[in-house]
Amino acid sequence: MDLFLLAHAHLAAGQDGNGAALERRIRAHLVSTRLPHTPGWRVFGHRSLSGLYHQIDEQTQCHQALVIGEWKAYTGRIPKNDLLRFKAVTDDYWLSSSTRRDVPIVRIFGGTGTITEQMRAYAAQAGIILITPDHWPIPALCDPDLLWCPGELDSPSPLDVRTMLTLTRSLGDLLQPQLDGSWRMPPFPTPSDLAPRFAVWRHWSERAWAWWDDAAPARFDWLMDTRTITTGATR
Repeated sequence: MDLFLLAHAHLAAGQDGNGAALERRIRAHLVSTRLPHTPGWRVFGHRSLSGLYHQIDEQTQCHQALVIGEWKAYTGRIPKNDLLRFKAVTDDYWLSSSTRRDVPIVRIFGGTGTITEQMRAYAAQAGIILITPDHWPIPALCDPDLLWCPGELDSPSPLDVRTMLTLTRSLGDLLQPQLDGSWRMPPFPTPSDLAPRFAVWRHWSERAWAWWDDAAPARFDWLMDTRTITTGATR
């Protein structure tokens, strides 16, 4: 959720088109929360399978996952090629290693700007977690305490949680190394498969907005201020 709030802090600062400032903002936040920050030409110690050098904005790790991130600061729509490139680049790194990991590797893409429904579907098919200002991120919505306890609100049901989590899968679930050196890919959901899942996501995102912003805008400002303590470190 912090990345979502950092994107809103970036918008509030009038820097929505400044990509370098967004990267600095996120980097400063990672430092303040003592999470590792490792951009560069390798991903978790590996070069790409193709041998091409790909620049990645972020690699970090928490107790739940290894994270690969790409941050975008746009005033309008994020170009679809940015999302296509991120998916292809991270696949290229993942395919260079057949080692199974004990924790999931998740991909996060976004920042400021908007996306089309087709891009949303493409990201879901690839299991990429999207960060855009209009939708609360799925991991935050699925947490029973993070957004819902402050307002004593009902959190999503177990069925709705499972439905939303199908839109955010780890690399190891999507490209599974086999003992013979091959890779197994599960069936990809079609846009018609995804439509009812997006409706569940949209429903819970709207419920979160209703309490955190529509009923009392100061609540969202408070949340943003308390979770993004490094907003002044981007100049």
